[in-house]
Amino acid sequence: MKYNRKMLFLALAGGWFGLICWASLSSHPPGVETMDSWLAWLPFPKVWKAGARLVVHLTLYGVWAVLCARALKAYRPALPWVYAAAITLGIVLAAGGAIEIAQRWIPNRAADLLDLSGNMVGAALFLVLARRLKTLQPRMNAD
Repeated sequence: MKYNRKMLFLALAGGWFGLICWASLSSHPPGVETMDSWLAWLPFPKVWKAGARLVVHLTLYGVWAVLCARALKAYRPALPWVYAAAITLGIVLAAGGAIEIAQRWIPNRAADLLDLSGNMVGAALFLVLARRLKTLQPRMNAD
């Protein structure tokens, strides 16, 4: 049973990263036209668009960070939470940075340090929330 849980979290983290890559590396990201049309009705649509973009980055990378940390903890239960969080933040920084660099050559996309910082803040925030909610703790007698 433990082997299945290890593979589950690894598959979830890999699948979520695939979703991030698909959304980040396409020249026409999904939902952008819909979001733009809804935000056009609000006052100051550019401010709302920047805020919505930040929420998307926080959420996508935050969920991915929790899945990565949970996969690490499934494979190495004795690994302290601080080390798992540091390794996960390093993975998020490397992958997010690579995606931002790759966006320089994709039409209708641009590399942005604000996006990368949103990725890191989302990852750190979700890791802290997951730790406070105890979702990164291995369950006892879960065989």
